[in-house]
Amino acid sequence: MDCSSASKSTGGNVQVCMSFANIAAEDESIDVKIIANHDLMPLLTQNALTKVVARCFRPAQSVISYLRWIITVYNQIKIHRPDVLFVPYGPIYWNFYIPTLQGFAEPWEPKSNPLYLKKCSNNEKLRAYLRKKIQIIFYRKSDLLWCETQNAIEYFCKVSGYPISKTKVIPNSVPQIFDAINIKDSDYFHNTERRFKFLYVAAPYKHKNHDLILDIVGKLGDKYEFHLTLPENHIYKNYFFNIFKSKKTQTKIVNHGYVKVNELPKLYESCDAIFMPSIAEVFSASYLEAMLCKRPVLASDLPFAKEVLADAALYFNPESTDSVIQKIKEISCNKDIYDNLVIKGQIRLMEYLTPMEKYSETINYLKSLINK
Repeated sequence: MDCSSASKSTGGNVQVCMSFANIAAEDESIDVKIIANHDLMPLLTQNALTKVVARCFRPAQSVISYLRWIITVYNQIKIHRPDVLFVPYGPIYWNFYIPTLQGFAEPWEPKSNPLYLKKCSNNEKLRAYLRKKIQIIFYRKSDLLWCETQNAIEYFCKVSGYPISKTKVIPNSVPQIFDAINIKDSDYFHNTERRFKFLYVAAPYKHKNHDLILDIVGKLGDKYEFHLTLPENHIYKNYFFNIFKSKKTQTKIVNHGYVKVNELPKLYESCDAIFMPSIAEVFSASYLEAMLCKRPVLASDLPFAKEVLADAALYFNPESTDSVIQKIKEISCNKDIYDNLVIKGQIRLMEYLTPMEKYSETINYLKSLINK
């Protein structure tokens, strides 16, 4: 199992690898060997740590580091002779000539939308186009692919020519760490004199659309508070807060820096609702985490969000600050709307797999490679 790309900057990648590796380590019916990123190590159980055979990072931007990764994986395959190679998040730009299951988690369809493209320079568009063409070549080398949503994998097959029969949709699940913690309900409507707190758990990528928060804070006043998870040493964090300070608004923004998966439940508990202005996703774990924590979701009115959340969210037009502000006021001023979204979230969550069910689906899919 190659988890070398599961760095803290990749968000959901870490959660998926952590969950699968920890469960696989307890499964006596298989013998798993894990290649782990350094950021993943602190999140693994003691049993899972005993299954780690190498530590390295798979960065697509560094040729030298990538060559080191290729050598590491090649050597581990030579030593352990596994039946299959599982790469939770691809693509791997190499062919190890072993049955391989890769994960596809590229939001290609949303990123082809004018809403996203207008945020990109011509150079960024060209690089994205070339990167996509190269990725298609290496995704096509995979024996099987899995993805977390139907729309994303159908779009991939359409643009790549990859057979839909060699793909499987296995939806996201809530990390097991959330099951062990009792999250208290929000007390906002019993204490409306305090600020209403929104949480946005997201890395500083362009498609996460943090800039929308800067567009609305000047119009909200002192009743609202936004909590973010921008890495402290990231250039965008400094840019964001310089712009925010220039707004001279009474709205408060709190940055928590990088937050580990096992610290997320308490962060959700400290806030009242989840604000998701992203304009390109496949399946953000934040959707399910919010529903489990009984926190309503305010999300961009886009197909990828609606595929996951259905009616368990309040949607806004990400191109209209008026629309965003209207929905913010609806969710924070109307207890009936708030409570109804929480209930719908609980119902919607029951339609998704538990971590153990997701693990079983994935293992069975991997075993189908061996039986071919």
